[in-house]
Amino acid sequence: MRILPILRIGVTLVAWGPGSPVDGGSLVPALEGPESTMAGAMPEGSLTPLGCWPEGSCHAALIAGPLAYAGNGRCLDVVDFSNGAAPTLRGRWVTPSVVLALAVADGYAYVADYRRGLRVISVADPTDPHEVGSFPTDGYARSVLVRDQFVVLGKSWDLQVLDVTDPASPVLVGACSPPGYIEDMVTSNDYLFLAGEGALIVVDMRDPAAPTVVWQLDTPGYAIGVAVSGACLYVADGSGGLLIFDIADPTSPQEVGALPLGAWAMDVVVRGTLAYVAHSWAGLSVVDVSDPTRPTLLRTIQTGGVACDLTADGARLLVACQDGGAVLVDVSSGADPVIVGRYQTAGTGFGVAVEGEYVYVADGRGGLRVIDRSNPARPLQSGWVWTGGTAYDVAVEGGVAYVADEACDFVAVDVADPASPTVMTSMNLPGNGYQVVLQGSTAFLAAGVGGLRIIDVTNPSAPLEKGSCEVGGPVWGVAVHDERAFLAAQEAGLVVVDIADHSAPAILGALDTPGVAFGVAVGEGVAYVADWDAGIRVIDVSDPERPWEVASVTGIPACYGVALAEDHLFVSSFWGPKVIRVSDPRNPSLDASAEGADFGYRIAVDEPWVFLADGDGGLSIYAYDPSGVTDPRVRPGSLVLEGCWPNPATGQAFLSLRLGTPGVVRLRAYDLAGRFVDAMEAGTESSGRHVLGWDVSGLVPGAYLYRITTGAEEVTGILSVVR
Repeated sequence: MRILPILRIGVTLVAWGPGSPVDGGSLVPALEGPESTMAGAMPEGSLTPLGCWPEGSCHAALIAGPLAYAGNGRCLDVVDFSNGAAPTLRGRWVTPSVVLALAVADGYAYVADYRRGLRVISVADPTDPHEVGSFPTDGYARSVLVRDQFVVLGKSWDLQVLDVTDPASPVLVGACSPPGYIEDMVTSNDYLFLAGEGALIVVDMRDPAAPTVVWQLDTPGYAIGVAVSGACLYVADGSGGLLIFDIADPTSPQEVGALPLGAWAMDVVVRGTLAYVAHSWAGLSVVDVSDPTRPTLLRTIQTGGVACDLTADGARLLVACQDGGAVLVDVSSGADPVIVGRYQTAGTGFGVAVEGEYVYVADGRGGLRVIDRSNPARPLQSGWVWTGGTAYDVAVEGGVAYVADEACDFVAVDVADPASPTVMTSMNLPGNGYQVVLQGSTAFLAAGVGGLRIIDVTNPSAPLEKGSCEVGGPVWGVAVHDERAFLAAQEAGLVVVDIADHSAPAILGALDTPGVAFGVAVGEGVAYVADWDAGIRVIDVSDPERPWEVASVTGIPACYGVALAEDHLFVSSFWGPKVIRVSDPRNPSLDASAEGADFGYRIAVDEPWVFLADGDGGLSIYAYDPSGVTDPRVRPGSLVLEGCWPNPATGQAFLSLRLGTPGVVRLRAYDLAGRFVDAMEAGTESSGRHVLGWDVSGLVPGAYLYRITTGAEEVTGILSVVR
């Protein structure tokens, strides 16, 4: 269960053109209006996932005996809590997306893996968790429950019943479509009780092949967590607090009690006459439910982070806290819970910067992470430091990282030793720090309602504010070109500021964009605005007093960050990174696209590498090649690799080749350690275009280098395999 950090996302659907890549059809995102420019030829470039630093917030945690299982971004961590005060990591498995929910039974962990459906992980040996099976879905997996030999998977607007008699091969046996996102569920006798995005839903499970919705009720808040004790159903109803229903007749629950709680109620467990509520930013609340008609709040304790998920094991609770990790609580004294241990997970990847062999991630409440990217397929954390609040962005120069922090605003960190970053100083300024860019010895801070703040960092240990410019609304993004600053000012759109005199910046002009402006990049006379669901707006700023829109790229939901590298604009979005060709800014076109693990916030480029701050998915690294081959070692000649799709692939990939002369086509594939993994021969092909099918169902998830040869010529590329 979780809340996205900024807004609930409105998704723009993508429609595919007629046909398929195999028969020559086009892959063209749906357009939203006559000004849209995403129509045209198939993308020419490629954006291939290479590696990730996978840690992120904890959305789910479960305890059973001395072991706990905790989501840590994309990681399923097996944690030994036998010494509660000093929990230790026993084993880890990295999933393709974000661990949102989990259940454990008979030596297997069943993971609701957000964008990648159900993952089945063997945890029989805690030191060697590994995936044995999976079941992909076409929605967002958000909750999971084990019932006999079945796993019930709650998704966005869908409930699936899977037979896991053989955990390696889950089989779909039944499904139904309750409204909304299935955030949580609990079973009682022959019924499932679902928390479904503001609705309470009852599903008859007597026939697993035909689950049937028999009752539903819109709750006053946002139903997100459920528990059953005796004849009562307890509902964590978000802003609606705690609701209690009599379920003596499970097909017609009757509300008998309610307790407003202020902060969001996100989950609930019941022990005897006490209910324990995961109370979001308030922590853990204890409620007396001895009289279900008159629930009474007894106590609330701070847990750190946003308490969002609860499990009980006897007199112990394990609380999953976004940004706060998995927190072990002793409830043996009932109404006086005591925190006895914490397994700290990471934060949320909001911002990213690159310098030398290191990537710097603004990790929300996780502070600043320094990641060694010398092997982009296996990036490793070198160091970490907390920046005092919520780190939203970072810029690096000369061994110093400058962090835009929502609470501490502007923080300077010494990163000369990547293994031991150290906070040098911080500045509290009006507003909040959301993005920072550097120009020489000057930092420019997008400070929310504080507008633009201009800071002299000649002496990084004693930064000095030189000037500021408020624009009447929150500023989330900033870019600087020559003597102009360009501000992404949310509903106000693009604002252009004269910064020739740093002590007296002045607004020159503005353009109200149709969406919500979060990011901006600037080229010569052109600004590119990441305008949320309105896509990318291309704005002529050659006359800064009269900016005007010349083009747009729509059909990309929730555009947030942008980075410009020569003729290519790199975009972060809800669906992951995109690359847009802007050699002619009036005719931009989609060049490459890939999927992220979570939500793409800021993006950085050091070609051919692309670095995405991937929300709770941590850091994602991609290889970009404008030729579509994703490898700079392509030999010129008559053999041309035109594309590879889908990429990532699950079962089969297709490679489009153009042969100048007839020849025998062969493929060999290697993992990133150089080990041979697969080969195939297509036989003799005539000159012209051919599509080669490659069965990758036998390859374990990961990235693979493939080499295609015909005669003396060869081309290479990289394919990512997921399940």
